Amino acid sequence: MDATQNTQEGAIVGWTGAGEWIEYTIDVQTAGVYDMSFRYASGNSSGGGPFYFEIEGEKVSPDITVPNSVIGMHGLLKV
Repeated sequence: MDATQNTQEGAIVGWTGAGEWIEYTIDVQTAGVYDMSFRYASGNSSGGGPFYFEIEGEKVSPDITVPNSVIGMHGLLKV
């Protein structure tokens, strides 16, 4: 897994391998239903994933897979 910075896109984390994971902390001030979107790229011919989201150790999303994309091109997925 690597992290880098891009002047046009901001922070980028990628090049993840099987068994690697990323943990983010968010601070939600008001309870409610929120949309989440993220950009992705997968040079793997069969796409990327599966991955999922957890809150406080509890899985809160189904397994998510993303399609193959051209290297350097990013899709946008809203969950």
